Amino acid sequence: MSISSWQTKIQALFGSSIAGGNHYLQMLPTELDGLENYVVIKPLSYEPTTLMDGTVAAERVLAVFECYAKEYDDAVALRDQVAAALDGDATMVKNREPSPGEEMLIPVGLTMEPLYYGFWV
Repeated sequence: MSISSWQTKIQALFGSSIAGGNHYLQMLPTELDGLENYVVIKPLSYEPTTLMDGTVAAERVLAVFECYAKEYDDAVALRDQVAAALDGDATMVKNREPSPGEEMLIPVGLTMEPLYYGFWV
């Protein structure tokens, strides 16, 4: 799996069942400002795994799934829905990660619950 294909796989996995199909890579498109329930998928880091001979054997991507909703309970439910979809998929090598403690800007009037995963690509 290439570095960008993990994002494509996640988009396909989520389909319309997660946030009514409102999941976006990197950021919410500006024409959708005001949307209340959505997920933004952001890669935070890429870490190569290099063998002793210099060959890159795998890349690990740390990603955050920012789950936005108007009410906090809805953001938590959306986060749990995203986690269930990811955990139920057997085609990607992944693991849930602890929060790295980053600060986030949240749009006024919304709440956000982050979910972190590491993917081997």
